Amino acid sequence: MAHQEEPKLLPDLVDEIAATEPQSLYGKYPADPSNYDAGFIDVTYRQLANAINGVARWLEDEVGRGDPGRTPTIAYIGPNDFRYVFAFVGAIKAGYKIFLTSPRNSVAAHLSLLENLECDKIIVSGAIPPAVDEILQKREMKLLRMAEMEHLLNHPHEPYLYQTALEKAKRDGSFVCHTSGTTGLPKPCIYTHEFVLRIARTLSLEPPSGYTLLQSHLGHNSHILILPLFHPAGVQLGIINAIYNRCIVILPSWLGPPSIESLLAISRNVEADWVMTAPFTLEALAKDEAMLDEIASRLKMIVFAGGALPKVLGDVIAKKVRLVTFLGSSETAGLPIIYPNDHDEAKDWEYMGFHPRINAVLEPQTEDTFELVIEKSESTLPYQPVFDRYPELEKFRTGDLFKKHPTRPGMWAHASRADDIIVFLNGEKTNPVSFENHLSKHLDVEGAVVFGNQRFEAGVLIELKDKKALSHEDTEDWIKKLWPTIEQANQEAPTHARIATTHILFSKPEKPFLRTPKGTVMRKATLDLYAEEINKLYKEVESTGVGSSANVEGRIDLDDLEAVLATVRDACEESTTLHGIGINDDLLARGIDSLQILRLCRNLRSRTNIENLKPVTIYSNPTPIGLAKAIQKVAKGHVNHPGEKDKSRVILEETIGLFTRRIDDLAETRPQTTSGEQGGQGGVTSHVCIVTGTTGSIGAYILRALMKNDYISTIYCLNRGPDSAARQRINNAQVDPQLPKEFPKTVHFIEADLSHENFNLDPELFRALSSSTTLIVHNAWSVDFNLPLTAFAGHLAGVENLYKFSLQSAHRPTILFLSSISAVMDLALSSGKPVPEEIFDELSVPAAAGYGESKYVAERVLKYAAEKLHVPVIVARIGQVCGATRSPGRWNPKEWIPRLIVGSMRLGAIPDSLGAYDTEVEDVDWIPVDVLADVIVEILLKGAATSSHEQPSRPQVYHLMNPKRTTWAHLLPAIVEVSKDYKLGSDRHDSSSSARDTPLAVISREEWLTRLRESANKLEAHQTAQGPDNDDDDVSPALRLLDFYEEQLPGKVFPEFAMTNAISASAALQQTVAVSRRDVEKWIRLWHQDA
Repeated sequence: MAHQEEPKLLPDLVDEIAATEPQSLYGKYPADPSNYDAGFIDVTYRQLANAINGVARWLEDEVGRGDPGRTPTIAYIGPNDFRYVFAFVGAIKAGYKIFLTSPRNSVAAHLSLLENLECDKIIVSGAIPPAVDEILQKREMKLLRMAEMEHLLNHPHEPYLYQTALEKAKRDGSFVCHTSGTTGLPKPCIYTHEFVLRIARTLSLEPPSGYTLLQSHLGHNSHILILPLFHPAGVQLGIINAIYNRCIVILPSWLGPPSIESLLAISRNVEADWVMTAPFTLEALAKDEAMLDEIASRLKMIVFAGGALPKVLGDVIAKKVRLVTFLGSSETAGLPIIYPNDHDEAKDWEYMGFHPRINAVLEPQTEDTFELVIEKSESTLPYQPVFDRYPELEKFRTGDLFKKHPTRPGMWAHASRADDIIVFLNGEKTNPVSFENHLSKHLDVEGAVVFGNQRFEAGVLIELKDKKALSHEDTEDWIKKLWPTIEQANQEAPTHARIATTHILFSKPEKPFLRTPKGTVMRKATLDLYAEEINKLYKEVESTGVGSSANVEGRIDLDDLEAVLATVRDACEESTTLHGIGINDDLLARGIDSLQILRLCRNLRSRTNIENLKPVTIYSNPTPIGLAKAIQKVAKGHVNHPGEKDKSRVILEETIGLFTRRIDDLAETRPQTTSGEQGGQGGVTSHVCIVTGTTGSIGAYILRALMKNDYISTIYCLNRGPDSAARQRINNAQVDPQLPKEFPKTVHFIEADLSHENFNLDPELFRALSSSTTLIVHNAWSVDFNLPLTAFAGHLAGVENLYKFSLQSAHRPTILFLSSISAVMDLALSSGKPVPEEIFDELSVPAAAGYGESKYVAERVLKYAAEKLHVPVIVARIGQVCGATRSPGRWNPKEWIPRLIVGSMRLGAIPDSLGAYDTEVEDVDWIPVDVLADVIVEILLKGAATSSHEQPSRPQVYHLMNPKRTTWAHLLPAIVEVSKDYKLGSDRHDSSSSARDTPLAVISREEWLTRLRESANKLEAHQTAQGPDNDDDDVSPALRLLDFYEEQLPGKVFPEFAMTNAISASAALQQTVAVSRRDVEKWIRLWHQDA
């Protein structure tokens, strides 16, 4: 490759061109902003340099010269004309950097940005915008008024020398833009001169042999710039590319927003080679054939940026004129794109290649999408602006997803953003953009957004061009009208992501879709706007079944097998993608998935009026004839699900397989590394730790233990929902007065959703975490023994995203996962031997409930990630956790043992056993939560030290329970004794005085369960007679877990767990003591205070 001449700094280059080619054109602007027919006025480089000198001198006269090396910030707001360029380069000459804030920002956004930048000067041109008036009322700032553009261009100004040497200036700030602010207040983005120089180098790259460089088509010609000059893309095309690549800039009128009509008017009155615009402008162009024909006759190329253009619309345009994507972001700048010399511009307009100098890697994300990742290397660094902004990173994840060209290696089409991906409740993923684009081609549709994250089924929100309010009949009519287009889009979507007629919503006139200034729909903000309507839709579908035809008049005769069979076959045809189903066809073998089974189950519930019909009935009876017979049994009350356990194992295997296949894909695309190249934590003595789920009881004590540890310098608390810092303070105050209520600056509370790519965080924050984190404690998990495995799909997605985070992070942080002994409980109960501290591949080991199964799946996935990707993993299987014993902390009364004790006091009797055959050997190995937290931090730091010295290939596993044990029989007298102080009596629906005065009796577990069932029957009778009572949980908290107790309490062998690893690794565990009667008495008194 030929040697490239080092580019000059922007002010120097402008002065050089003005001196050597003074009459060469920089740009053109409308002679009359209200009438393009008046023609355009040329701006030469001599005029441009003159205007820049005038602004620089004016700034020095008004506010003095900026300090060398500090480059203070001056804000600019004005009409979209060339004064943006004068201010941009003039500020640099005067020793400042210009802040290009969007005039569309709210006052709150302006003030936040100005505060962050410590900016106390603002330039305006023309009339003072109302926003600036409000800013000046709320913030002390110096207001500067720039002269009119014609005066600056044509009035002679003394030359103003830029006296900073190239090497010295590289680290100085050049200009400032800001983020979009779609997820909160916008944040400033400061760019250095080195960032600009790296862009400049990409503009003159030599393409590989057999290819052409897009940037070579963006220079030495002229273009119409529709994007505003305050936008990063406007800066790159209107200033950086224009000057370094010698491309004449033609600006539209600053009066009114850009449109396809204004583009046509400009092209009729000035010669241009290409246009830079946004997708929403092109959508209108594709739908107006006459206008497209005229534009195509006047321009050689259309370039668009800032969003996706539906393929169906792009195809229309590309047949008439060359159409290309300008790919980049505020972090990366425009990327150098290459095309083969024989590139089919009409057919493959959406495909592009990446110049080798940016070192792009495409990493698999879903079955057919790949994320663009830019990797740092010494040879490519001069062409990678992103690593000037983020020098601490070794790789930058763009968040842009691409799909492969079907036949041409190295050619990619932009598919979507990573945050567009929808993750369903069953763990399946889909990219909704293709569906949305297909639907948007309908002439009556303004926009469409697919929803369904953490749901079983997808839905679509549609914005019509006709903005009137819709009646129920109107909605039905529109669904029928749009259904052929939706069906076409469904054919291109995976089966698990197809839209049913019941899952279609229409926007309301008073709530239009939220869009960026470039016209792109703001997906998350729009879905948040319609959250209530979406939740209502899912509730209605769940309660009424699927499909209008399912709501048939009358009900079938469930005693008539032929009638039931016909209903089953009709429901199968309607709810699945199968057709021509025979009565003995195996529906599972024919390929129906969990979503279709769910829809089929709802449909059959609606048709048969059998409310307790469950998906497992279909799994266990997958033929129409078998299902029809099973429905008859369910209708008669003979509910049995043969093979249910086998089906559970099948689901377990499929779920694990889904994640391990993704790990295999990830491993195949990553280069092989040695242990010395792993990043790792060798020599780390001050750790940065992420901990999830701190607002719960265990999480609160873990946070305290981390704060006390001298080896932990910074803690990031990732929790769902806003205001987690406030929730932490409230929770800590309720749980234990000795938990911290105030937190130092080294503890950061962050709203996060682990089930989303990048945890749904601001990209800059995510990168900061990725570059600094050395440890992860993953505690966040729903504790609900009634939920099936599928309900934990979001948690399992979180595990996947955490090991991906570790993999891409600078220090390859160790992940400590808080698992549960329920992940191996069936093995513990069946083997009769202590369960070793290892992860098992047998699907029979977890407890047969969604909670234990989900923990087991997570263990298996993390084990595989450790083996294949060398992610450092620690699995801590937690036993029964009780309240704190070294402080006055309470034990959460909603857990099963507190509910049992308090419920027993309401009931007047308590079981003599927690489930063992022999009550004398029934170990109580409860571990106090404060002790557990110290143990976790201890094994975390030891495990991280171990993984820093060797390449991890298997997880470290620990069983965390109390090695010093007591028995339930030993604790019972304390419970009986303290209950005398609180005459809680029997349940309050038994009003006899004898019931209230009877002391707490110790009875057999069988008798206790019988009494609990009787209490449940009394409660049901009370509610039937008098209606529901909001305080019924006060009657007997144990009632809420009746099914759980019936499973838990029948006599069985008490399980044993080996603790060799844990005891040898933890001094805190070695020193702990058994739970005492005094501890139990304390907890009961605290529960009484709560009541």
